[in-house]
Amino acid sequence: MRKFVIAFMNVNTAELTQEIVEAKTELDACISYLNWWELDEKPKDMDELIDQVINSDCDIHVLELKRELTKRPGGGLQNQTVGFDSQVRVQ
Repeated sequence: MRKFVIAFMNVNTAELTQEIVEAKTELDACISYLNWWELDEKPKDMDELIDQVINSDCDIHVLELKRELTKRPGGGLQNQTVGFDSQVRVQ
């Protein structure tokens, strides 16, 4: 099983939620997260699912965690410390 992050926004309520879902494909992850359809009504592909979500005044985005983490230099999320060089002082 692969891990996906599903970001879902309801435009009417301006509520944004994110959840990690385990599934075989991104389509299966979205269907599992939404749980909107009966077995015979499920969308056949991501384009159909996205169309149905948008027609319901919502939006959805899915990322596969492994793929996104390997895109970054160093192979994953890293903590970073930022320093500022400035002559300005708070008095």
